[in-house]
Amino acid sequence: GFQGLKDSPGRGRRCRLKDADRLQLKEDLIKRPKDFGYGQVRWDGKLLSHHLRVKYNVHLKVRQCQYLFKQLGFSLQRPRKMPVGADPEKQKAFKKN
Repeated sequence: GFQGLKDSPGRGRRCRLKDADRLQLKEDLIKRPKDFGYGQVRWDGKLLSHHLRVKYNVHLKVRQCQYLFKQLGFSLQRPRKMPVGADPEKQKAFKKN
């Protein structure tokens, strides 16, 4: 019947990070990358992959790291791009119209 169609618990590959390491990683992601000596301003998948390899000796690809962000409750944040040399007065005038 329908009970036979349900997935059994524990299916799929287990996470390579231990539970204690996941908690520590979440605390790491709250901090800025510059606190760890990285040159970037924001965390991304590539930097997280490098951080996991250096600090936790865990090798994950960039896409897996992007998914890990989501699992830990973070979302991708990108800064708004502003035109270089823009005149703030003209921008205000344009917004009013």
